[in-house]
Amino acid sequence: MPRILYWMEQSPPCSAVVLLAKNLGVELSLKPIILFSAEKNPDLLKANPQHLVPTLDDDGFILAESLYYSTYKLFLSLFPSRAIMGYLVDQYAKDDSLYPKDPKKRALVNQRLYFDIGTLYESFLKYWDSLFLQQKIDVKVVLAKIEGAVRFLNSFLEGHKWVAGDNLTIADYALLVSVTNAEVSTNRSVVVMPRGFRETAALEGILGNPFLHKIINLTPAVQ
Repeated sequence: MPRILYWMEQSPPCSAVVLLAKNLGVELSLKPIILFSAEKNPDLLKANPQHLVPTLDDDGFILAESLYYSTYKLFLSLFPSRAIMGYLVDQYAKDDSLYPKDPKKRALVNQRLYFDIGTLYESFLKYWDSLFLQQKIDVKVVLAKIEGAVRFLNSFLEGHKWVAGDNLTIADYALLVSVTNAEVSTNRSVVVMPRGFRETAALEGILGNPFLHKIINLTPAVQ
C-alpha cells in the first residue's frame, strides 16, 4: 500500500516531511486537507481523530504529533511533526546520519527540534496569527521574538556547518523550512536570517531542491 501523507501545501511542518521523504527516496501519496473543517476531511478524521497535519499513514501505521496550542480555536491543528521525520529516517534511511542512534548525538538533534517547536516556529505562528486570525497581537513584539530566536539559531551554528554539528540531520530540515517561511512571511529586511546557514544549505542542494521552492515559494537562497 502507498504511504499516505495528509498535508497542507502551505504548512512548513508538512513541507519539511515531504522534502525529507523526497531526499530519502520515500514515495508519498499526498492528500491535501481542507483548512478549518474537520467534517470535510473524513479520511483524516478516521486516520487521526485529532485532525493534525501532517499525518502519516504507512500501511496502517498512523503517526502524527499530539502537540496542541489552546490559543488556536481551529478544527484542524497545524503543528510540527518531527516524530514523522524521525520515523522515516529510522525506517527507510540507509544509515542513521540524519537521526543518529548515538544517545548524545540524538539528544542534540532532539534539542534543536524542541527549540524549533517551542521557540522559532512558535514565534512564527504568533506572527501568522496576527495577520490571518485577527488576534490582537503586537506585531513588533512578535517580530522581536522571531529575531531573538534567529540569534539563538546563529549561536548554534557558530563553528559548525549544521545546527546539531557538522552533519546534516532532520533538525536542519525542520529549521530550514521554519527559517525560510519566517523570512518570506515577514520581510527579508525585517528579520536578520542566518545567512551562513542558508548558504551552506544551498551548497548542499537542500534549498536548491525545486520541490522546496514550489511548496514555500522561495526565491533562490543565495543572492
